[in-house]
Amino acid sequence: MTLNDLEWRNGRYFALFQRIRVVSERGALRKSSRSLSHLLMSSCYVLQLINWSMLLTRCLQELKELAALAYRDTTNENREFWKNEMGQALRDIQRVYDEKLEDTRGDVETYYNLKVRSVF
Repeated sequence: MTLNDLEWRNGRYFALFQRIRVVSERGALRKSSRSLSHLLMSSCYVLQLINWSMLLTRCLQELKELAALAYRDTTNENREFWKNEMGQALRDIQRVYDEKLEDTRGDVETYYNLKVRSVF
């Protein structure tokens, strides 16, 4: 083997190494992109859950305040009326909260699936 042959082989190996490095960097970039997309969707989902929890907490606090006002009333008829109203209001709030939570969960899952498909 001559020096030219060795240099030629060295050049081929170096080019092959460069191609392998580029391909592995692309794979790492895709994996990073998928990981970031997953983290973004997870954080969006958690943020929505926190927002809905805060809304539910605020509504329940208002209901407690209304209940305190209702229980101050001394007539049995008014107390019974407010108990029924408060129970219905709690059920309505829970239903609306559950609906919005499911809508948000569906939106986040759809967005996540679209992002994952666009990465692949």
